[in-house]
Formats: sequence, C-alpha cells, structure tokens
Amino acid sequence: MTHLQEAIGRLPTLRPSTDGVFRDTHGEDRDSFARSVAEGLAKPLPALEHRLLYDAEGSRLFELITNLPEYYPTRAEASILERHAGEIADLAGPIPLVELGAGSGRKTSLLIDAFESRYDSGLYVPVDVSKTALDMALQDLSSLHGRTRIVPVHGLHASALSILERLRPALGVFLGSSIGNFTEEEENSLYQDLGQRLRGGGAFLLGVDLVKDPALIERAYNDSEGVTATFIGNLFRRIRRELGARIDMNGFQCDARYVEERERVEIYARFGKSISLRVDDLAVEVEAGKPILVEICRKFRLEAIEDRLEKHGLELVRTFLDRNGWFADLLIAHRRKE
Repeated sequence: MTHLQEAIGRLPTLRPSTDGVFRDTHGEDRDSFARSVAEGLAKPLPALEHRLLYDAEGSRLFELITNLPEYYPTRAEASILERHAGEIADLAGPIPLVELGAGSGRKTSLLIDAFESRYDSGLYVPVDVSKTALDMALQDLSSLHGRTRIVPVHGLHASALSILERLRPALGVFLGSSIGNFTEEEENSLYQDLGQRLRGGGAFLLGVDLVKDPALIERAYNDSEGVTATFIGNLFRRIRRELGARIDMNGFQCDARYVEERERVEIYARFGKSISLRVDDLAVEVEAGKPILVEICRKFRLEAIEDRLEKHGLELVRTFLDRNGWFADLLIAHRRKE
C-alpha cells in the first residue's frame, strides 16, 4: 500500500503512532476544547459544538444509544447496507473507503464485506474525533476483514476530505445521518468541498434521516432508559472535571424536541443553578434555567438535497431506502457533462 503511505506523507498535519492510529496534529487538545466551550457558553443563546460530546465515555454511551429500541436510524441504515452493499461496491469499483465520523465502523463492516467479496484486497481509512471509537474499530474490524488494510486517523472531517482527495478515486463514506448535526451552511460547505474533490473521480456515500412522523422522531431522542440524557450530561461532567467549571449536576435536565418548522431535533441542557467558567481572560456565567443548545439533528427531504447537490456540480447516482422509507443512503458523484 505504498500509495497510502505516499498520500499520508503529503498531509503534513498527520503523524504516525505506535498503536496503529494516525493522529491529526490540528485535532482537538485541551486548549481548543476550553476555547470552544467558553466561546459557546458566552453566546447570547449558549450553544456547544456537537463534536465535544465524543470523549471516551461519550463514545461508549453513543454506542449504547444506537442499540436502543426507540433509536431507529442505526437499524434502518443497517438494513439498507445489508440489501445494497453489493450494488454500492459494484458501482464504486475497487477503490479505497474513507469514512468521516466512522465511530466503531459496525455498519461499514457490511460495505467492507461487499468489497472483499468482489476485489482481491482493500483499504479502509476511518477518521474520527474519538480515539476510543477508532480503537474499537481497529480491534473489531481487523479480526473480521483479513484482506482489507485498516488505517485509522484520529482527526476532524477536514482530515478525511483531504485523504479522500489524495487517494482518489476513493469512496467517501458519511453514515448515520451525521450530516444532520450540520447547520445548512455547514452542509452546503461540505457539498462545495465535495464538488471540488470528486472532480477527479470517486464517489461519496451519504446517510440521511428523512422527515417523518414527529412522534417517531422524538421518541428516538427521549429514550425510556435515559441514555441520551446521560450522554448529554457526560459533556458537562467533562467540562467540570477538565476545565474546573462550577456546574451543579443535581439540577441537570435534558430536553430533546422536534421543531417541525425547522425539521430538526434540538437538544438542550438546563441547570437548576447558574454555571460559571473561566478560560484565560474570558469569564463566562450561564444563569439558572437558561437553555444551552448541545446538538441539532436535522431531518431531510430528498428533493431538497438533490437541488443542493446540483448547485455544487454533484449528482445523485443512486438512492437506497429502507423498507419503511425512513432513512436513505445516497451515492453521490461529480456531475457528468451532458
């Protein structure tokens, strides 16, 4: 796999480590975590970046969420890949897989199976902000896929997009409707980036959760076991532990609701007492009861996505739906000239 080594060698922010996981030196450290938290809480309407949820404990809790009976997206997308991974592999051809926000790679294992069954060998590059998730992926997938080289990269989405371009033609993979955590501006920025990076070949597989019955959506984020609330609360325990913030978790409440006019779930944290934090010269206080936006989970309409893709020189090659029509995996490529 000299091609991979050369590609990574041309990305100056990546450095190898002894545990087999490459690290992006532009990734998060304590200072960037502290700045992000302080700046987010200082906003008139406090809001934190969703990526901050995924420390080691956050990654573990999210894996529990994906197995909850109310949380349909993981099962719906897995059913799509069980039925269509072979067709996706046929359409993509024998090219590397580069995954944004890979997590444990459990669903992607279905894709790797399909690629291995058709081609002699393969390459899978999972990229994630969570080192814990990458360790899990490397351990579990290496034992399942002996003919695929797995090279995890600890970093942000920008790392994955750079690698996707360096390895092209390659298949970018962004599953789980993680794009739902993006604002519309961030979503359009991704399409603009892909419009440039796919110009020389390759494709992109995008998972999107579709607009549906609001009650079904809300149940997925208000599980009866309270795991989602624990997942959100874990971020504030981390802020208290690592940054010395004054946070009384006894008054913590998690509120997840579907806002129909925005077609998205908004997850807020509230506290019975004010919280305070000092980072360098920035002192922040959030008054008791004031909502803190921790995550958005947008839901999508296929026709709207197709319109946005076309504006950035992309085309929808194939749409794969689960049997209920709740979820879609979209195969995207640079638009061919007429």
